[in-house]
Amino acid sequence: MPINLLPSELVEKKGSYKLAESLKNAAIVGFAIFFALLLGTTAYILILSAQAKSSDTRQVQLKQTIRALQASEQKMVLKKDRIGKAKTILAGSTISTSIDNFGIINSTLPASAILTEAKINEKRTESFYIASSSRGLVQLMSNLLASDLYSKITLESFSFTPSSGYLVNLELVD
Repeated sequence: MPINLLPSELVEKKGSYKLAESLKNAAIVGFAIFFALLLGTTAYILILSAQAKSSDTRQVQLKQTIRALQASEQKMVLKKDRIGKAKTILAGSTISTSIDNFGIINSTLPASAILTEAKINEKRTESFYIASSSRGLVQLMSNLLASDLYSKITLESFSFTPSSGYLVNLELVD
């Protein structure tokens, strides 16, 4: 046994030494747990921030994709609407007959008569002509009557101006 020259009051008691040693060990373990939790929390925060950045990037990409798809969808809707209208027009054989008849009449127009406007419906055609001379007007009317393409021809308006000539509005019924 070692010789201790210290007074007995200064000598540590065995119980207090054990207590100090166990408190020291508990502090070291507590600090290690705290440090491990601190590292874990920091790693968790870093992972969450990386996921948030990734989610933001993905969100921006998806918004761009949605905008592109919206534009494509609008174009598709417009094309679908146009196709539906074209089918409606093509399905109406009466209007194509009216167009064909009107084309035949216009192919026989005299040189002094000019078609200025035409409105073609399924059952009737309204046409506006300018004839620079009375001879051109007579030829236009003769061609219409000789064609037998229309069941009824109505003169809606008729006027004369010295600068243009004869202005004629006809309604042609199939």
